[in-house]
Amino acid sequence: MMSRLSRVCLGLVFVVGSACGGGTEDTQAGEPLGTVQAEVAALEYNVAGGNCDSFDFVTFGQDGSGQWGQGAFNKQYDSFCVMDDRADGKRVGIHWRLGDDSRRGLCVFTGGANGSGKCDKDLPEGKRLELRIGRCDGSVSACDTPSAGWSWEPWGSTTTSP
Repeated sequence: MMSRLSRVCLGLVFVVGSACGGGTEDTQAGEPLGTVQAEVAALEYNVAGGNCDSFDFVTFGQDGSGQWGQGAFNKQYDSFCVMDDRADGKRVGIHWRLGDDSRRGLCVFTGGANGSGKCDKDLPEGKRLELRIGRCDGSVSACDTPSAGWSWEPWGSTTTSP
Protein backbone atom coordinates (compact mmCIF):
# COMPACT_ATOMS: atom_id res chain seq x y z
CA MET A 1 0.00 0.00 0.00
CA MET A 2 1.25 3.47 -0.82
CA SER A 3 2.46 5.46 2.15
CA ARG A 4 0.82 8.84 2.62
CA LEU A 5 2.92 11.81 1.53
CA SER A 6 4.12 13.80 4.51
CA ARG A 7 5.38 16.93 2.76
CA VAL A 8 3.01 19.80 2.13
CA CYS A 9 4.26 22.29 -0.43
CA LEU A 10 2.78 25.57 -1.48
CA GLY A 11 3.23 24.54 -5.13
CA LEU A 12 0.59 22.20 -6.51
CA VAL A 13 2.87 20.04 -8.63
CA PHE A 14 6.27 18.62 -7.78
CA VAL A 15 8.39 15.63 -8.62
CA VAL A 16 8.83 13.21 -5.72
CA GLY A 17 12.44 13.00 -4.64
CA SER A 18 13.06 16.71 -5.03
CA ALA A 19 12.70 19.32 -2.34
CA CYS A 20 9.33 21.01 -2.02
CA GLY A 21 9.06 23.38 -4.92
CA GLY A 22 12.08 21.72 -6.56
CA GLY A 23 10.03 20.20 -9.36
CA THR A 24 8.63 22.14 -12.23
CA GLU A 25 5.17 22.53 -13.57
CA ASP A 26 5.35 22.10 -17.31
CA THR A 27 3.04 24.57 -18.99
CA GLN A 28 3.62 23.47 -22.59
CA ALA A 29 0.55 22.16 -24.34
CA GLY A 30 0.41 19.11 -26.55
CA GLU A 31 2.99 16.80 -28.02
CA PRO A 32 6.16 17.89 -29.82
CA LEU A 33 5.75 19.00 -33.43
CA GLY A 34 5.04 16.19 -35.85
CA THR A 35 2.41 14.44 -33.73
CA VAL A 36 -1.06 14.69 -35.22
CA GLN A 37 -4.35 13.42 -33.85
CA ALA A 38 -7.56 14.07 -35.78
CA GLU A 39 -10.09 13.56 -32.96
CA VAL A 40 -10.17 13.73 -29.20
CA ALA A 41 -10.58 10.24 -27.77
CA ALA A 42 -13.63 9.12 -25.80
CA LEU A 43 -13.38 9.62 -22.02
CA GLU A 44 -12.21 6.57 -20.06
CA TYR A 45 -14.07 6.64 -16.72
CA ASN A 46 -12.84 4.47 -13.83
CA VAL A 47 -13.62 4.23 -10.12
CA ALA A 48 -10.34 3.87 -8.20
CA GLY A 49 -9.98 0.78 -6.02
CA GLY A 50 -7.41 -1.57 -4.58
CA ASN A 51 -4.00 -0.63 -3.24
CA CYS A 52 -1.82 2.14 -4.62
CA ASP A 53 1.67 1.46 -5.96
CA SER A 54 4.67 3.70 -5.49
CA PHE A 55 4.60 6.90 -7.50
CA ASP A 56 6.77 9.08 -9.73
CA PHE A 57 4.69 12.23 -10.17
CA VAL A 58 2.41 13.85 -7.60
CA THR A 59 -0.09 16.70 -7.58
CA PHE A 60 -1.83 18.17 -4.53
CA GLY A 61 -5.26 19.71 -4.02
CA GLN A 62 -5.24 22.54 -1.50
CA ASP A 63 -7.46 25.38 -0.38
CA GLY A 64 -7.51 27.89 2.48
CA SER A 65 -8.15 25.06 4.97
CA GLY A 66 -5.17 22.96 3.81
CA GLN A 67 -4.74 19.86 1.71
CA TRP A 68 -7.85 17.97 0.61
CA GLY A 69 -6.37 15.40 -1.77
CA GLN A 70 -3.44 13.96 -3.68
CA GLY A 71 -3.08 12.42 -7.10
CA ALA A 72 -0.14 10.39 -8.33
CA PHE A 73 1.07 8.57 -11.44
CA ASN A 74 3.28 5.44 -11.41
CA LYS A 75 5.29 5.30 -14.64
CA GLN A 76 6.36 1.68 -14.27
CA TYR A 77 2.86 0.29 -13.76
CA ASP A 78 0.88 2.92 -15.69
CA SER A 79 -1.41 3.50 -12.74
CA PHE A 80 -3.01 6.55 -11.17
CA CYS A 81 -3.46 6.80 -7.41
CA VAL A 82 -6.08 9.07 -5.85
CA MET A 83 -5.99 9.94 -2.15
CA ASP A 84 -8.78 11.69 -0.21
CA ASP A 85 -7.27 13.72 2.64
CA ARG A 86 -10.40 15.43 4.00
CA ALA A 87 -13.73 14.33 5.48
CA ASP A 88 -15.81 16.77 3.42
CA GLY A 89 -18.17 14.36 1.64
CA LYS A 90 -16.60 15.09 -1.76
CA ARG A 91 -15.09 12.70 -4.27
CA VAL A 92 -11.48 13.19 -5.34
CA GLY A 93 -10.36 12.42 -8.88
CA ILE A 94 -7.62 12.72 -11.46
CA HIS A 95 -8.46 14.06 -14.91
CA TRP A 96 -5.73 12.93 -17.31
CA ARG A 97 -4.93 13.14 -21.01
CA LEU A 98 -2.13 12.21 -23.37
CA GLY A 99 -0.52 15.15 -25.11
CA ASP A 100 -1.66 14.02 -28.56
CA ASP A 101 -5.30 13.64 -27.36
CA SER A 102 -5.31 9.94 -28.32
CA ARG A 103 -6.52 8.99 -24.80
CA ARG A 104 -8.07 10.81 -21.87
CA GLY A 105 -9.75 9.76 -18.69
CA LEU A 106 -11.16 10.34 -15.25
CA CYS A 107 -10.03 8.24 -12.27
CA VAL A 108 -12.36 8.84 -9.30
CA PHE A 109 -12.01 7.72 -5.67
CA THR A 110 -15.33 7.39 -3.85
CA GLY A 111 -14.16 5.58 -0.69
CA GLY A 112 -14.06 8.55 1.68
CA ALA A 113 -11.58 10.44 3.79
CA ASN A 114 -8.13 9.05 4.54
CA GLY A 115 -8.53 6.39 1.86
CA SER A 116 -6.98 5.82 -1.54
CA GLY A 117 -7.43 3.77 -4.67
CA LYS A 118 -5.83 3.30 -8.07
CA CYS A 119 -6.80 3.05 -11.70
CA ASP A 120 -4.60 0.79 -13.83
CA LYS A 121 -3.98 1.83 -17.43
CA ASP A 122 -1.82 0.55 -20.27
CA LEU A 123 -0.46 3.80 -21.70
CA PRO A 124 1.94 4.00 -24.66
CA GLU A 125 5.58 4.78 -23.80
CA GLY A 126 7.20 8.13 -24.50
CA LYS A 127 4.03 10.19 -24.46
CA ARG A 128 3.42 13.47 -22.71
CA LEU A 129 0.91 12.95 -19.87
CA GLU A 130 -1.04 15.85 -18.42
CA LEU A 131 -3.06 15.47 -15.23
CA ARG A 132 -4.89 17.51 -12.65
CA ILE A 133 -6.60 16.74 -9.38
CA GLY A 134 -10.10 17.84 -8.49
CA ARG A 135 -13.04 17.23 -6.23
CA CYS A 136 -16.76 16.90 -6.81
CA ASP A 137 -19.83 16.69 -4.58
CA GLY A 138 -21.51 13.40 -5.57
CA SER A 139 -24.72 14.35 -3.77
CA VAL A 140 -25.18 17.27 -6.18
CA SER A 141 -23.64 15.98 -9.44
CA ALA A 142 -23.00 12.67 -11.20
CA CYS A 143 -19.25 13.51 -11.26
CA ASP A 144 -18.91 11.24 -14.31
CA THR A 145 -17.37 13.75 -16.75
CA PRO A 146 -14.74 16.45 -16.16
CA SER A 147 -17.40 19.16 -16.50
CA ALA A 148 -20.01 17.52 -14.23
CA GLY A 149 -19.56 19.49 -10.99
CA TRP A 150 -15.78 19.18 -10.64
CA SER A 151 -13.50 21.89 -9.26
CA TRP A 152 -10.02 21.36 -10.79
CA GLU A 153 -6.52 22.42 -9.82
CA PRO A 154 -4.13 23.53 -12.64
CA TRP A 155 -2.71 20.97 -15.09
CA GLY A 156 0.72 19.47 -14.46
CA SER A 157 2.65 17.18 -16.81
CA THR A 158 5.15 14.36 -16.98
CA THR A 159 5.85 11.54 -19.46
CA THR A 160 4.65 7.95 -19.62
CA SER A 161 8.18 6.53 -19.88
CA PRO A 162 9.76 4.97 -16.78
